[in-house]
Amino acid sequence: MAIDLEKKSLLQNVWELAWPATLSQMLGSALTIVDMIWIGRLGSPAIAAVALCGTIVWILFIITELIGAGTLALVSRFTGAGEDQQAREVAFHSLLFGLVGSVFVGVVGYIFSQQFIAFFGASEEVIQRGSDYLRVMMLGYPLIMVAVIINQMLSAAGDTRTPLIFFAVGNVLNIIINPFLIFGIGPFPRLETAGSAMATVISMLCSTMLGLWFISRKRSIIRPFARSWRKPISLSWLPRLLKIGVPAFGQQIQRPITGLLLFRMVSVFGTQALAAFGVGLRSLSFSYTFLSGIWVATSTLVGQFLGRGEPKMAERSANTNLMLAGGLRFIMFFAYFFCGFLIIRIFSADRLVIGYGVDYLRAVAVGWILGVFAGVYGAAFRGAGNNTPPMVAGIVANWAVKLPLAFICSGLVIRAFTSLKGVALFSGIDFGLSGIWWAITASMLVEGIIIFFWFRAGRWKEKGI
Repeated sequence: MAIDLEKKSLLQNVWELAWPATLSQMLGSALTIVDMIWIGRLGSPAIAAVALCGTIVWILFIITELIGAGTLALVSRFTGAGEDQQAREVAFHSLLFGLVGSVFVGVVGYIFSQQFIAFFGASEEVIQRGSDYLRVMMLGYPLIMVAVIINQMLSAAGDTRTPLIFFAVGNVLNIIINPFLIFGIGPFPRLETAGSAMATVISMLCSTMLGLWFISRKRSIIRPFARSWRKPISLSWLPRLLKIGVPAFGQQIQRPITGLLLFRMVSVFGTQALAAFGVGLRSLSFSYTFLSGIWVATSTLVGQFLGRGEPKMAERSANTNLMLAGGLRFIMFFAYFFCGFLIIRIFSADRLVIGYGVDYLRAVAVGWILGVFAGVYGAAFRGAGNNTPPMVAGIVANWAVKLPLAFICSGLVIRAFTSLKGVALFSGIDFGLSGIWWAITASMLVEGIIIFFWFRAGRWKEKGI
């Protein structure tokens, strides 16, 4: 069922968009948690390897923003304006451009998988296990790209229930076959970390095939393949998509890239520290599932209201969703701050992993308070097709705040200058791993403040795409 801006209230439309997107993300997070539990039985090196690969795979998903962000903004804007033919053209060309680009990325990623993992300075065992995992994921990258674009086009048109069905089927299949491929149960070979990746690729193949089948049917809210095949491909759509997608990519890519550099810093403190960082990230992913539905609703409603020429309703929808997200953030703050031990203990029994992980969750939970502005208002900018403000805020927060503070407060700067000059500069600042954790929190607060004031300026309501 699609949203109806004429007959339904704002909260009804938010609910109609948010709950399927949230449930879809919950299934995905449950999958990552179950996956990490199985991987945890292979030991800390396997956990560290998959954690490192998780950040690289995150980058792969963000690359889809180059096409996906433009798909969402243009389809929602055309749908709101009642221009269904234009929405169909955007969807068709998005799938075409995305597929071609993803094949190239997958080939390059497959060839250099081992080098990517070795960059982090991990042990030989971690490098080997990680490259086994990453090569398989690279083979399935075109499936990821197509699935993401299908999800974006349907969500932008106001249908988040249908993608839920696709990904639910794929995730359930993944959870079922995961242990068989990891441990070699029955007739299946023991593939360990590569088996986990193979289960993901198989499930993504299933979801993508279902998605392509659905958007080819007449009952689909958007039908990219209904255009005449005699109509030539128009490359003019590519710059329009990239005009929106490049800033979105620039904003989204900063967190995983700085995350990779943080992994490099954390690796100095040992394999248990790496495992704790990876487990902490996986456990936090579940919290974002409850917020992701609100973000999807914000982007879709802002885009469609702007397409209808109703900027005040676009702003109102963003502020309504901000209140909802703020309430959820406060609940999550208490859960992660006070129950961190119980959460980390699910993934690992190692005392060091638990200790480091609990400290990480407590620090990041504090940053969530003001970080809510970056999430909701960032989604509003995304729906408006104006991704430059989130990109600039991300540059400041990640590169001017997070990385310098992490390097200084963790004491790594002391080691660097001591080894180079034989003296310990900044000798009074050495909080170890906690310095890295709280640097992450500081960056979240700064990003939220910048986004808040930029949104309030209101110029995004006048931007054409």
